[in-house]
Amino acid sequence: MSYSICFVMPAFKRYALSEITFAQRKLMCDELAGKGIKADCVVIADDENLDIAKMYGFHIVERDNEFLGRRFNDGHELAGKLGFDYSTPVGSDMFVDHELFVGLDDQFTITNYYAIVRKDGGNIATMFVDWGILQIIPTRMMKSMDYRPCAEDLKRGCDTSARNRIKNRTENKILIPARKEAHAYECISFQSKQQITSYQGLVNTYKAHTFEGEATEVIAPLRKWYPELLLDKMVEYYLSGTSEKL
Repeated sequence: MSYSICFVMPAFKRYALSEITFAQRKLMCDELAGKGIKADCVVIADDENLDIAKMYGFHIVERDNEFLGRRFNDGHELAGKLGFDYSTPVGSDMFVDHELFVGLDDQFTITNYYAIVRKDGGNIATMFVDWGILQIIPTRMMKSMDYRPCAEDLKRGCDTSARNRIKNRTENKILIPARKEAHAYECISFQSKQQITSYQGLVNTYKAHTFEGEATEVIAPLRKWYPELLLDKMVEYYLSGTSEKL
């Protein structure tokens, strides 16, 4: 059965990083298209990220950076109105394995494995996050909310807000199933100076496995899963010190 999915990506500054992660998102959409799955992205921003998004042919929504909940809602709403079957919020600092979106079965699905490269590129952590990292949301579940499932004025905690509101609107308050993940690096964030979530806080909370080394060594395990060219650019992003700047 064929279906379609839209990746919802609020973005703010970090242009050098966006150029790399948006390229990975485009390749991910192309890989899904090769499997008969229509995939596209919407970027929500009010800065040069919109120009980067246009370069890759993504949908855009212009919105200021004040409330993250409002920006995610803008993306979900566009996905719903454009007729996508699924909408998935994804960080603009992330690489994601396209295999996560193959074989969907019209359920609200979460992923749990998460990897993070520290903002200086000198450490990588892998962990299992029980409350989930990515949410793959059937847009039909958001229709009664006008496709705006998050509380509008949130600056963080948007995934929890969306999940709880959708559960409360769903018949019999169904539990949200976790998906069987393929590998520890299927969802990875490349941190920078501009970061909402603390690297060390996540490491401590989830008792993450960490590996320390040069950026080249830290990123080496990802080469099995992601394009060499983009990973080479990511190594340069860290070695040049760009990640330590806004």
